[in-house]
Amino acid sequence: MTLVNVFIQDTIVAIATYLAPSSVAIIRLSGADAVSLAKSICLHQHHWISHKAIYTYVQDEQQQLIDEVLVLPMLAPHSYTRQHVVEIHCHGSVVIAKTILQLLLNKGARLAQPGEFTLRAFMNGRLSLTQAESVLDLIHAPSLSMAKKALANLKGSLSTQLHHIRSQLIHLLAQMEVQLDFEYEESIDIHAPLLQLLDQIDQLLNTPSQWYRYGIRVALIGVPNVGKSTLFNALAEEERSIVTSIAGTTTDVIEISIQWKQACFRLFDTAGLKSASSEIETKAIAKTQQMANHCDLILWVTDVHQPLQIPNHLKQPIIIVLNKIDLVEQIQPPQTSLPVVMVSALQGSNLTHLKNMIYEHTMKQQPDGIYINERQTQLLQQAKQQLIMLQQAMQKGYPLEILSWHLKNAIRALEENDVNQSTLHAIFSQFCIGK
Repeated sequence: MTLVNVFIQDTIVAIATYLAPSSVAIIRLSGADAVSLAKSICLHQHHWISHKAIYTYVQDEQQQLIDEVLVLPMLAPHSYTRQHVVEIHCHGSVVIAKTILQLLLNKGARLAQPGEFTLRAFMNGRLSLTQAESVLDLIHAPSLSMAKKALANLKGSLSTQLHHIRSQLIHLLAQMEVQLDFEYEESIDIHAPLLQLLDQIDQLLNTPSQWYRYGIRVALIGVPNVGKSTLFNALAEEERSIVTSIAGTTTDVIEISIQWKQACFRLFDTAGLKSASSEIETKAIAKTQQMANHCDLILWVTDVHQPLQIPNHLKQPIIIVLNKIDLVEQIQPPQTSLPVVMVSALQGSNLTHLKNMIYEHTMKQQPDGIYINERQTQLLQQAKQQLIMLQQAMQKGYPLEILSWHLKNAIRALEENDVNQSTLHAIFSQFCIGK
């Protein structure tokens, strides 16, 4: 049975919490028989009111008590799935949670598939597909800023904008088809609204979504033995990179994710740039150069004893980190237009200032915006491409039938809920069982 062929009227059940010893476990049901099945295993079966917790006991087929529980019924349509939903909150014993689950399966419930609760919320009109995807984004958010973006989309922030753009496209199509049906002599001018729509789409496409989802990539790069690994460990606040007095100790890219000011930063320690003298060094330096080309910010790490020499091939934004200031009494800052931070990675001096500079420098490069995922990005790009083709067709004087065809394709790309089964399966199969 595939996810998209499930029987939506079945009553499904799953353990909604992580299956490990904990303080509380939650068993969740959804479907027409959710309340009657939950009542059938509970000691107290009367006066169940929607959204009111019931204190009771779960018992097995022999009327032996299994656990002391709280039961929360949520009657349709005022529930996550718009069906009857019941949650049983028991003690967080794996044995108890599995026993209650099996009791409900024995009574006729079916084990839910991954994401089936959210799939039902989508199919019953409780959530748009974009909102359903935001549930997954919220669960897997790597930072508080990403969680806030996902919650905003769950509340309809992105759906509202997509709906607004699509409504304007439909309005343009209606104007065009009226002219086509009645053969008005005076043609309508859609150049200005078309440019506005393209601008709205570009604003969504240009939001820093990858930063929210995957974190801001910051690479520590420099020549050997300037303290990159020591600085990496100091920023990470743990010993991740091996540090020795031997130049060239780091021969691979080492990564760690950290949280600053609600944002996720991915730090990369790299091998020192120099002339390679072995196959290992050749591969290590190649990885460093690759990271320098694909990161969002470079920390060029040098020390107070070396002249400032930054390779010309480094094109990403750069902050110069002048390390080992604890080794000298007076420091002459380098003459450069690039931002400079003077630190002692070994003693932890001025690291807070460096973190603030990293945050401010990256955030000013990318304005705040709505988060969109890969699927939504592709649909917006499809709509944009159709509108660009529409502009080109207008310039070439193509008939209205061709122009309206491009508009219809753009409208179809932005239809949130008109998706095929493979797309639904790809989205909802990523969810855990019980969500």
